[in-house]
Amino acid sequence: MNNDYLTTSDHNYKSELLELSQARGSGIPRYQTTKEEGPDHDRTFTVQVMLGAEIFGSGVGKNKKEAEQAAAEEAVERLKKTLEDSSFEI
Repeated sequence: MNNDYLTTSDHNYKSELLELSQARGSGIPRYQTTKEEGPDHDRTFTVQVMLGAEIFGSGVGKNKKEAEQAAAEEAVERLKKTLEDSSFEI
């Protein structure tokens, strides 16, 4: 039995965002927890990721790591779109 599909869904958006942001000279992404809700046994975290002074994404998760990954995923998609929109032919 082959379970390769289980490992391919574990994408590390934080690493990808770090690589993209450094490649475009935006520095290191900063993550900030903006909200914690719910009882201790069932918390929900909201995190923003910033590049420079600009908020590039936000995410929600059951722990900070999950929320940071969600924020990084949004930021990666936004950054890729920005790079595609600014590309031009020579």
